[in-house]
Amino acid sequence: MIAHTFIQATQLKAASTVPMVIQTHAEGWQLVNRYNTLTAQQKAALWALADTVIAQRGNLRMHYAVPPMFFENVGVAPKGQGISVACQLKQLKLLACYVGKFSLTVAAINLIESVTNTIAEH
Repeated sequence: MIAHTFIQATQLKAASTVPMVIQTHAEGWQLVNRYNTLTAQQKAALWALADTVIAQRGNLRMHYAVPPMFFENVGVAPKGQGISVACQLKQLKLLACYVGKFSLTVAAINLIESVTNTIAEH
């Protein structure tokens, strides 16, 4: 999605239920799905947590929190680096932290569902 002004781009971003990132483009500003800007490790961490939430709760939108060691235990992060991955995703507002445990935010759920819907359409 291309916007000709930055103001247009910020309005489109604010109206989107899926987290978007504004990037420069030859014709103005481009809105890119946040998922496309994540590292492979960050994507793997989101999918690992999403799969666990569904397995434990049956629904992605049900609250489920994990300690940072979760990301080490599922092989997403090396030993001692689980907190780093969790904090990166927290800074991107894709994880929330409460009493040392991390859970998916609504933005993360919307992002995962948008990617899942895109895959299902193809």
